[in-house]
Amino acid sequence: MNENLWLDSSHLIFFEKDFENFNEKEFDEIFDKPKWTGPKTGIVVFHYEKVAVREMMNEIKFKKNPNELKNIFEKVIEKLVKADTLLAKVSLFDAKNTPIQNPKFQKIVEHQIKKAEEELEQAEEKLTQNRPDKAITRFGKSWLCAQIVIKFASLEAKP
Repeated sequence: MNENLWLDSSHLIFFEKDFENFNEKEFDEIFDKPKWTGPKTGIVVFHYEKVAVREMMNEIKFKKNPNELKNIFEKVIEKLVKADTLLAKVSLFDAKNTPIQNPKFQKIVEHQIKKAEEELEQAEEKLTQNRPDKAITRFGKSWLCAQIVIKFASLEAKP
């Protein structure tokens, strides 16, 4: 993945700029059709991993592929899911531990933390249904909600 989307090995860039113009209702569009020309955001990592996992899932179902190849695809999918689980959980941990600088953002912070936790639960449910592609979508949404928390919690009150 594009190294410009990463802060370090376990943190993606939320938005390089233009966060103020972000509308949460636009998430699905950003997730499903990421724009490399727009503001840099780590959500595209989840998008491309979801696409890759779907392709590998199709290759696993293809009867003519040798079992060795199918096993490799299964291991890669497992590693991608583990990585996305970690990204979402680290982000949520960071969000919960970001002090709120401006009390007026308390409600949005609480709401987004709840949404991030719900998305994590839904991701786990998708994994039990053997839908790693859909789990990655949910991990991405959890990550995004946690990033919104960090952003709003960090905004200071204007004098």
